[in-house]
Amino acid sequence: GWNKALEELTGVRSDDVIDTDGHSKILYGEKRPTVADLLVNGAADLAAEIRKWYGDRYRRSALLEEAYEATGPFSFPGKEQRWLHFTSAAIRDPKGQLIGAIETMTDISPLKRAEDELRENVERLKRVMSGVIRAIDVIVETRDPYTAGHQHQVARLATAIATEMGLPADTVEAIYVAASIHDLGKIYVPAEILSKPGRISDIERGIIRTHPQVGYDILKSIDFPWPIAEIVLQHHERMDGSGYPRGLKDGDIRIEARIIGLADVVESIGSHRPYRPTLGSGKALDEIRKNRGTLYDPAVVDVCLALFQDRGYRLEEAAGGR
Repeated sequence: GWNKALEELTGVRSDDVIDTDGHSKILYGEKRPTVADLLVNGAADLAAEIRKWYGDRYRRSALLEEAYEATGPFSFPGKEQRWLHFTSAAIRDPKGQLIGAIETMTDISPLKRAEDELRENVERLKRVMSGVIRAIDVIVETRDPYTAGHQHQVARLATAIATEMGLPADTVEAIYVAASIHDLGKIYVPAEILSKPGRISDIERGIIRTHPQVGYDILKSIDFPWPIAEIVLQHHERMDGSGYPRGLKDGDIRIEARIIGLADVVESIGSHRPYRPTLGSGKALDEIRKNRGTLYDPAVVDVCLALFQDRGYRLEEAAGGR
């Protein structure tokens, strides 16, 4: 058959096709058996015959028995390119005897355009979100210049740990985003406390400890595709319940927060501070090794140690922060 839809799509009248063997040339630019022809002919190796004529364009249908499907762009003289979906299926009588085959073609160009537009919009939103995250990072660093690069360093290490642990790509991305802005709440901490040389008082320490909750309160209204606010809230929780602000234990702490929390400790100890020289990554690794299973997730500790000791991971220069 060559119906009105095919006439409009190809610009070829049905009278010029019916009772001829030229329809495949109109579609493919050459005469070749259609997949429906191959189904009817009963080739010994049908899959091989389909590959011979159509490469890997056709695949077995997941919905129909003895059927193949293909999707791709097609151009016809004087017409704009269209995206078509083909379905070729064998037809059997009630006794199971093969009596023919049918090939249908659907113009999915509008669907393809919508799909492309959706993909472009998603990419655009990702770029916007990256810009917003970077802006937040800059705000935090401007508020506390001594933490320049700290969030970046933590994000870099946390992402490396998550990747090495084999976590899903979506989880790794959530860790990168949350780690990049995990200290956002520090914008509410007076700058003189953040940059104060020497020891800080218990009152000052209490003020600094508000930053996970403040970060959560700022971020909770943003509709991220991941639970960023909750991860930020938990990044100072510890496995034995000694962390803050909620004193969560073990499995109550999200894996993202366990990873970021450990990366935060390693970076904080291993990097330079304006009020003290760097203690070095060796001291940082001693800390997580000593508190493996009590403060820090054992699996996260083991992967972090392996990164530094076996994979040559190094902290970058010029980072800091309490």
